[in-house]
Amino acid sequence: MKDVAKGMADLLVSAGLGTFAKECFTTIDEWGIYVSRPPKEVIPSLVCQVAPGGEPWPHLAINFPGVDVVVVGFPNEYQRAYAKSQAVVAAVLGKPSSTVNGDIWRSITMRGDVSWLGYDESNRPCFSAGFRLIVEPQTDLGHRVLIT
Repeated sequence: MKDVAKGMADLLVSAGLGTFAKECFTTIDEWGIYVSRPPKEVIPSLVCQVAPGGEPWPHLAINFPGVDVVVVGFPNEYQRAYAKSQAVVAAVLGKPSSTVNGDIWRSITMRGDVSWLGYDESNRPCFSAGFRLIVEPQTDLGHRVLIT
């Protein structure tokens, strides 16, 4: 199975919510999308991280991974960061089955609602949205069998 944090980042980029971190930023209003950790610079960010999920099935190629999207907003702009967290949810929650980086993502649900994490050391408001996925991996199956 491919990295679900990278897959979520790709979905957020394709939804127009920001620019992937390795690309150049052109305006101060642009959101960067990162995998694993936020940048050291004080820029607004969406950070996609692998999170606890459910146990994969040992005999069939079905995984239940988790992924968190942490919204790190503009300094002292709580409402703008909250709105961005809601845009993340709207972009991916309930998305129809699709192929993401070679794996089939059958379902995207949430583990609760968006959570307030507080302000970071740069006074950026931070929120987290936790997602559960149902994924049919298409590679590295080992002893497992593809569903037909």
